Amino acid sequence: KDSLSKSSEEYQEAKKKKEEEEKKNKEEEKKYKGEDEEEEEEEEGGGGRDGVSLAEVVRRVQPTILIGTSTQPGSFTEEIVKEMAKHTEHPIIFPLSNPTKLHEAQPKDILEWTNGKALVSTGSPFPPVDFKGQKRTIGECNNALAFPGIGLGVLVSRPKILNDDLIRAATLELSKSSPVLKNKDPQDSLLCPIREVREVSAKIAVAVVREAIKQGISQVEFAKDADIEKIVRDSMWEPKYEEIILK
Repeated sequence: KDSLSKSSEEYQEAKKKKEEEEKKNKEEEKKYKGEDEEEEEEEEGGGGRDGVSLAEVVRRVQPTILIGTSTQPGSFTEEIVKEMAKHTEHPIIFPLSNPTKLHEAQPKDILEWTNGKALVSTGSPFPPVDFKGQKRTIGECNNALAFPGIGLGVLVSRPKILNDDLIRAATLELSKSSPVLKNKDPQDSLLCPIREVREVSAKIAVAVVREAIKQGISQVEFAKDADIEKIVRDSMWEPKYEEIILK
């Protein structure tokens, strides 16, 4: 609890600091530019010298996915999130900036602003969120769930190029491990827990190897009846050590 409280305080402090910096920048801008000129720029660009605001982009484009890597705490505002929810039944919102205090929004707020409709995953571990009497598990969108499997698949098949199709095959395989899909429970996590990463990595590697073979870009020749899964698992390192007896 103390750790969570500290993270929340750091987030609020970072958000407040950002707001103060924005206010200071606006005051400096008004100092060197006339009010009329500033208003004209905002009308033409939607956001003054910084261009169109994120809120305006969301309003115009009506995106279904919002991924945060800005390290700007609180930048996914209530206005932005609610605007997204107007145009898509289940907005996908991933505040991924690290550490926690730099997250673009808090999972609890996102769920409240979308009445629980948003699909949320974060860049750092978060505890389950209480929403309308139910526990919503917040999955950690960690690259450790995908990269090891992709790397293993590449080592096994040695493709001439790591193209979009191989990444897509890896992504689709990763999605099959989603607790939401496996358990058919909307309250569950979007992504599997880190403790399952070894098994998931093996499956992703198999998918990458098979796609490389399918495309004819594998530089390793496999027999038509080759057991790709066995080949992949035999290529995985096992942290086993001989017992050492000290005398």
